Amino acid sequence: MVNKMRKLEDIDLSKVIISDSNVRKLNIEDEIDSLMESLREIGLLHPVEARKIGERYQIIAGQRRTIAAKKLGWPTIPAFITEENEGEDVIRSLIENIERQDIDPQDKANAVIHLKSIYGTWDAVAKKLHKNLITIRNWAGYDAIPEKIKDMVSEKKLPKGAATDLLWSRVSEDEMVNIAEKLSTMIPAIRKDVLAFIKANPEATVDDIDELLTGPSETENEGLSIVLTFSPKVSQAITEECSKRGEEPEVFVNTLVVGHLDKKGLLG
Repeated sequence: MVNKMRKLEDIDLSKVIISDSNVRKLNIEDEIDSLMESLREIGLLHPVEARKIGERYQIIAGQRRTIAAKKLGWPTIPAFITEENEGEDVIRSLIENIERQDIDPQDKANAVIHLKSIYGTWDAVAKKLHKNLITIRNWAGYDAIPEKIKDMVSEKKLPKGAATDLLWSRVSEDEMVNIAEKLSTMIPAIRKDVLAFIKANPEATVDDIDELLTGPSETENEGLSIVLTFSPKVSQAITEECSKRGEEPEVFVNTLVVGHLDKKGLLG
């Protein structure tokens, strides 16, 4: 990306608009309160980035800082004025936010898809962002994930990596959502094994995953087979939890045992 001449100005916040090229569009209000507190106590440490359009200023990078300053009633905000084009706007915004853990993966997907429409190929986008091609394709691939699964990621019920891995699945959208719901109840070690199973068996259904978790039939099973009897109180608790999860008791108990052994470091 070519560096443009920039000058620092205090710009009038009443004349500010947020650029459509800004990467972060979802959940941007989440940290505004803490930013306002920071601005009150120590001020603005880094100027925002803006481009002048007529008599107005379009914020390219620093939209949350700008929103916080507006809410505090600041009349102006320090800004570097640039002359970047639209593609450079998106790149600057993406670079500013790329390492943030809280950036919504859909925002990231939208940004790289938009960059592809500007630069033509995924390879060109990867070079502009100094990332490898696989990373860029993975970011873009998030856009194809069913909305219900994206909601699970936003609600922190399912890791975004697990959601992206589900793109290996070749089942219906409804079945993919069912699989995602089951994955959301698993500990990381078991979820990792199940996702590996899905990659190797793209047409695997929830029933196939249940069979994987409960193990082979009795005639095929070479492992340890145990019959467990629980007290009425424990049995009721297991029944209620299985009802919430939509799991068979055998799957639920197996998950608990494997999780406990994994936590103790006994599974290698």
